[in-house]
Amino acid sequence: MDISFHYFAVKTVARAAGLNEKRAQRIAEYSQFIDDYNQFAYTFAKKIPSYVKAPELDIVYNETLKIINPVTTGFYTWDDYVLIASPRQQRLTVVPYHFIPMNEQKMKKENDWRTVPATLNNGSYIADELKDLKNDIAKGTINENDALMKSGMLLHTFADTHAHQLFTGFLTPYNSASLVSAFDNITGKDITKEAQYWIDKFLSIIKKFIPVPTIGHMILGHVPDLTHISFEMKYKGSDGKIHHHTRSNTEVFANVCKLLYDYLKDLPYATETPTPWNELEPLIAKGLLVNAVKELEENEKNAVKKLTEHWSKIFNYNYEYSSDKIRNSFVNANAPLEVMTVELDGQTVNLIGTDYSDEFFKYNLFADKHLVKLYGPKPRSWFSAENIEFYDFPVFD
Repeated sequence: MDISFHYFAVKTVARAAGLNEKRAQRIAEYSQFIDDYNQFAYTFAKKIPSYVKAPELDIVYNETLKIINPVTTGFYTWDDYVLIASPRQQRLTVVPYHFIPMNEQKMKKENDWRTVPATLNNGSYIADELKDLKNDIAKGTINENDALMKSGMLLHTFADTHAHQLFTGFLTPYNSASLVSAFDNITGKDITKEAQYWIDKFLSIIKKFIPVPTIGHMILGHVPDLTHISFEMKYKGSDGKIHHHTRSNTEVFANVCKLLYDYLKDLPYATETPTPWNELEPLIAKGLLVNAVKELEENEKNAVKKLTEHWSKIFNYNYEYSSDKIRNSFVNANAPLEVMTVELDGQTVNLIGTDYSDEFFKYNLFADKHLVKLYGPKPRSWFSAENIEFYDFPVFD
C-alpha cells in the first residue's frame, strides 16, 4: 500500500470512527511514517531516557558514549534500496514492518515466512500486538499520546498483510511472480500493457541496486499496492506448483478499512459520534479510486497535493502530511546538530547527533518492541555483517 491508503484512508477511517482531528492525524501520520523513516546510521544523543534502556531492547548501542542505533522502518529514497539487498535489512526492516509472517507456527514449524492477510483475532503476530495495545490502553499502562503513535505504526503493518499477501520480505525465488492481467477500476479498462510498463520501468531502476529483485513484491513493481486497480498474477506455491491469485485492490483495501474502523471505534479516544459503516463504505471506495502513479513516482509533495485534492472532494476532513515535519519533531526545538569522533568497531568515525525529543525515542521504542515480539530480546544485537551465518533464514524447497 502507498500513502493513499496509509495516510489518507487511515485518516478518513479514524475520523469516521469517532476520533477527533488531532487524534486521527497522529494515528494516520505515524501509519504512513513507517514507510518513510530511513535513519540507518548510528547517532549520539545528549540525553537518553531510561525507558529505552530496558534489557530486552537494543536501541542504546553504547550508553557511556550515548550512541543510539535507530530502528529503521522504511526506505524513503532510491539509495535506500541498496540496503534491501542485505539479509540483515530484510530481516530487520522489510519483513517485520511490511511483510510480517503470520505467527511462530507458520514461521518456524512450517518454515513459511510469507505474508497472510490478518484479521483482528486470527492469532497472528500483528493481531496480537493490536489486542495487547488495546489491553494496555484499558489498563492505563500507556498514555494517550503514545497509544495513538503506536496504533498508527501497528495499523500500517496490519494493512500491509493484505496488500503483500503471498510474498515474503526475504530474497527468495518464491517472490518470482509474474503479471497476467491488470484493470483500472476507475475506467474499467484493461491496463495490462501499461501496468507491465510500470513494472519494467521500476525494475530497470531497482536492478541498478539489486541485481536479483525477488524481495517482497519488487518483481511486480507497485502493482500490489495501487488502490485503483485489479490484477491477476502467477506465483509458485510452497507445494512447488504454479498458482494464480486474482484480486481487486480497491475491494480488498476497502475491507481492510472496515477492520481498521472496527478497531478504532472501540478505542476510548473515539469520543465523537461515528459515521455508520454502511454510509462510509461507498465513500471509502471512491476515495481509493485515484490514480496517483505519476505523482507517487515524482515525490512526496506532488503525491500529497494530488491525493489531498481527491480525498477532500469526498470527505470534509483535513489532510496534511509531511515526513519532514515528523523528522523535525524528533529533534528538540533549536537543538543544533553536533559531530562526535569515536572509535566504532575498530574504525574512527564521525557521528552526527543532537538533543533528541521524546517523539524520537518513543518511535524507536515501539519499533524495537515490534522486533522483540517477532524475534525475541535484543533482536538486532545478535546480528552483524560479519556473523551473517547465525541468521535462521527460511529455506524454501
